[in-house]
Amino acid sequence: MKKTILVKVYYLVDIEEDELQKDFGDLDKCCNAVVKNSKIGKYNMKFNSVASLLLEQDKMNVGKCKKCGCWISDREKTNFVEGLNIGAMVNGEMLCDECLPDDHLLRF
Repeated sequence: MKKTILVKVYYLVDIEEDELQKDFGDLDKCCNAVVKNSKIGKYNMKFNSVASLLLEQDKMNVGKCKKCGCWISDREKTNFVEGLNIGAMVNGEMLCDECLPDDHLLRF
């Protein structure tokens, strides 16, 4: 018996702000590029949906790791943003799960 699996894939892309205002601009082109149906081995991957989210550090639970610069969301706070790396605040610095101290509960 087959089961249907929803596979989530997240990309980060840096786009000029003026492009975000355009219909069929760079954001739309990026989204269209990832929605093509594809076949992986014997499995047909069928497109279902696409969404984008503008990351705003001053309004959302998002930021960049102080050490490596990857985008993260603080897992210890509310409104965790799914799709970003797990992070946490340590001594006033946002750190990703790979840069957290070895003894931190969220360390990868």
